[in-house]
Amino acid sequence: GVDISIDDVSISRPGPGSYPDPNNVCGNLITNGDGSQGDGFVFPHHALIPDNTVTLKSDGTNDYFHLTTRDKNHDTFKTDLVTGCLEAGSTYTFSAKFRVHTDSTVQIKPLIRTFQPGATAPEWDQITVCDGQTAVDDFATCGPVDFTFSEKHSTAASVSLIFLLTHAT
Repeated sequence: GVDISIDDVSISRPGPGSYPDPNNVCGNLITNGDGSQGDGFVFPHHALIPDNTVTLKSDGTNDYFHLTTRDKNHDTFKTDLVTGCLEAGSTYTFSAKFRVHTDSTVQIKPLIRTFQPGATAPEWDQITVCDGQTAVDDFATCGPVDFTFSEKHSTAASVSLIFLLTHAT
């Protein structure tokens, strides 16, 4: 026979830190960008290629998102943005910290990927180009730099922040 036991089953909402500030929903387009709210956040960070997984890690003093088993050239982090916050002409300041372990120097290019309703191919906007990085253990800061959204972002079906790595193996 089959013997199954279950205890303390629950389906619950994540804590308030997993949602945008209700008094300033569009104040920061990335919720839980520092990973401090754990991995149960409402606006998740994904791998661009669904076969891979983004996990939450901690070194004891810092929580961060980690992508391992990157075996496809364009796999990277992807975070969907709330299109209702993307008003044409609104300017946001981008900033991030990166750590890349590779044998060759890489550049990280934060991009905005936009799909219009019914479109089969995305439109791309480069936010900036981050300084090159090799196999160092410290996080490198990219930005701050301002980015202004246009009408194509405010009318899009989906808008995502993507991090493109160039010259990486």
